[in-house]
Amino acid sequence: MFLTASLKGMRVLLLVCVAGLLPAADLYVRNVTRIDVTGAKKPYRTSLWISGNRVRAEGARVQPPKDAVLVDGEGKYLLPGLWDSHFHLIRGESDPQPVLDKLLKHGVTTVRDMGSIPDRIVALRDAIAAGKAQGPRLIVAGAMLDGPPSKPDPTMHIVANAQEASAEAHRLAALKVDFLKVQQNLSAESYRAVAATAKAKGLAIMGHTPDALTVTEAAQAGQRSIEHLTGVLIACSSREAELRELIARGVAGVDFGPLGEAGRITLDSFSEQKALELFRQWKSSFQLPTLVWEKAYLLAPSSRRRPETAAMMKEYFAKGMAVVRLMHQAGIRFVAGTDGGDTFTTPGLGLHQELELLVEAGMTPLEALQSATVNAAAMMNQPLPPADFVLLSANPLDDIRNTRKVEGVITRGKFSALGYAQ
Repeated sequence: MFLTASLKGMRVLLLVCVAGLLPAADLYVRNVTRIDVTGAKKPYRTSLWISGNRVRAEGARVQPPKDAVLVDGEGKYLLPGLWDSHFHLIRGESDPQPVLDKLLKHGVTTVRDMGSIPDRIVALRDAIAAGKAQGPRLIVAGAMLDGPPSKPDPTMHIVANAQEASAEAHRLAALKVDFLKVQQNLSAESYRAVAATAKAKGLAIMGHTPDALTVTEAAQAGQRSIEHLTGVLIACSSREAELRELIARGVAGVDFGPLGEAGRITLDSFSEQKALELFRQWKSSFQLPTLVWEKAYLLAPSSRRRPETAAMMKEYFAKGMAVVRLMHQAGIRFVAGTDGGDTFTTPGLGLHQELELLVEAGMTPLEALQSATVNAAAMMNQPLPPADFVLLSANPLDDIRNTRKVEGVITRGKFSALGYAQ
């Protein structure tokens, strides 16, 4: 065990640590290899004195208080706490605490919640920030904003026109959400109303590319993130105009048959030349492909799927991976997210799987780490939390799968020894 203090106090500290985060105390992380996720420095050996929510001092000659908790970093690797930037924590009446605990145990210290029951997720965010609840730091949208024919639920608010969209966006802003989340069935007029409200309230709009807009139009409107590659494959098609007509007919409820036809055309008409032209001029929005969710959903075995449907879904996932590779080569910035909160992904573990898929799609381990740290913070126009860290037993720059080997987590300056090796 690498957590130590005086011999007299050691047993007490270990028992507290197993139960959860240690009470607030200065930390001394000694002789650890620190990974600079910006890439500006190579990994370097150092020691850190962490007090409260900041690093007070760093270097070989750090002199923390005598009563500081000692974390022996010998042979360990320290990097910033990880962000899962696409999650849904509160969709029903279940207690989110077990999910929050799993996230922390896997090194996830910040979660961007993309749609939950608004009043509950805002209250949970505030309770964690005040130290009244334990969990990753939360950045929340409140509810998702969508249009017909989507059905309303406590996490999904349906707006049929610009007036309703503006009113709903104002209600969410009054709850003090951190951004506004848009969905795929919003009409163009509703989308513009949400965008106008967001600008007036100083909030970003993030989420899906509505079918009524192109990805370029969404980026030009100031949409900060695009989730699940929505709208991207269609924009890369040589038959884009025809596809938009087919999808419009299907979503309007006139004839849902063309949706299947549209899927086949989207795959068959993919134009790499058009894709590269699009990606060269379109870099203002961050991409969150949520590959781990897409893989689990598209490739999940199901007796209800016809063989031709299963084959097409497999093609869709392969094409999505290829598009991520092309976008990455074009310099588009990526952020890691899992769409966690349903049966297709495992809280915490899903983020490590997402990083592995990003590497499989062409990123270096450092670039994958950036998607869950500095890129995620940049997307939200925030700095990385100064006292959130993950301690690993192996170097993730050698093998991205080493992010699973979480030995301990520091969140808001509090340490938890875990010894998890997933």
